[in-house]
Amino acid sequence: KSCKHRQLISYIGRAMSSVAKTLQNLDQFRVVSRDLTRGTLTGGFFTAFAYALLVLLLIAEVAAFMRTTYNTNVVMDANNEALMQINFDITLFDLPCKYLKLGVWDKF
Repeated sequence: KSCKHRQLISYIGRAMSSVAKTLQNLDQFRVVSRDLTRGTLTGGFFTAFAYALLVLLLIAEVAAFMRTTYNTNVVMDANNEALMQINFDITLFDLPCKYLKLGVWDKF
């Protein structure tokens, strides 16, 4: 039983070492060239976390883009007057006023 226990601990240790080596090789947060530095476990962890977050955000954005919803809200105004005052404020740079037009159509 003791031998199997040691073998299991040895196997887990090798697996953890393999994961640690993979994370160290994955380290993208190096300050100096790859030839002059070595990867760290912390840097590899942050790189893996950043990649996972990037993939998660990409999936969420693509899903939101693919989901189309249309919402139409029509509200009728009870105004019975012949004239209606419309106030608006538009700022257009380098466009003479002679090129501006406003069209209003009444459906009724």
